[in-house]
Amino acid sequence: MSIVPAQGAPRWAKSTYSAGEGQCIEWAPEHAALTGEVLVRDSKIPQAPYLTLT
Repeated sequence: MSIVPAQGAPRWAKSTYSAGEGQCIEWAPEHAALTGEVLVRDSKIPQAPYLTLT
């Protein structure tokens, strides 16, 4: 189960390694700073479930 900040959905940032090719991952840096958990998702399918890494 993933934990989302009380303020709502996390804000996602694209990986700088994508080089604009559209095949990238996104992560939620603000959530990571608040909780220590790193949320990661596929940028091509933003509505799909995401991973929570500790």
